[in-house]
Amino acid sequence: MTETLPLSTRSDPVGRVLTRLTRTFVIIGGACLTAAGILTVASVIGRYFFNVPIPGDFELVEMACAVAVFTFLPYCQLKKGNVLVDFFTHNSSPRTKGILDSISAVFYSLIIILITWRLAVGGIDFLHTNEETVILQIPRAYVFIFIMPCMALLVCVTIYTIWQHYFEAQVEHDPLEGEL
Repeated sequence: MTETLPLSTRSDPVGRVLTRLTRTFVIIGGACLTAAGILTVASVIGRYFFNVPIPGDFELVEMACAVAVFTFLPYCQLKKGNVLVDFFTHNSSPRTKGILDSISAVFYSLIIILITWRLAVGGIDFLHTNEETVILQIPRAYVFIFIMPCMALLVCVTIYTIWQHYFEAQVEHDPLEGEL
């Protein structure tokens, strides 16, 4: 249940498209984290040497990190990078693991759909109430503009992984290949 499939081996068109999209999102997330790190260093240097911190630096870092976390989720799911407890299934057959992975992917997908829905409702509420950050007065709804595409992609990836796990469970494995 913890085996990863190298992204380069995805032969189906849906898998290739999702791979490209998730990699693009990861690059965007990495850029957000890099910007947050640079901003933090610049603010600390400004505060220490010139007694002039960057106003609202923590607000910008908070938003950048929130966006970064959500950009990484689809890639993590596609790479089977989520934490799994496979203590009891370690010696199970690939078919059994595939079935259990399918079931867990269905539950994960349902949870992600629920979270996506609630984030959309929360983002709309922020938009209607015009809630802003304290120092820079940036509307909090702006973060949701970046988070929602990440969640939509994550929903697509979870549905794809359900299909992948189901397909893996249906494929007969040759015991001579060392997979038992």
